[in-house]
Amino acid sequence: MDADTAKKAWDILEEEFEGNEQVRSVKLHYLRREFETIKMKESETIEEYYGRIKEIVNKMKLYGK
Repeated sequence: MDADTAKKAWDILEEEFEGNEQVRSVKLHYLRREFETIKMKESETIEEYYGRIKEIVNKMKLYGK
């Protein structure tokens, strides 16, 4: 609402939804740890397990890694 240009509005939205550099770093650290410790559950199929891995990887790409 306070932005008077499209660029300012975009910057505000980007900060709100992606966070600043420190927030992205913390989120990436969490995702790396989750990726490194992921284990297949006994009740899950290969496709489900792959889906969980792919979800983590996609989130990491979103944050720049």
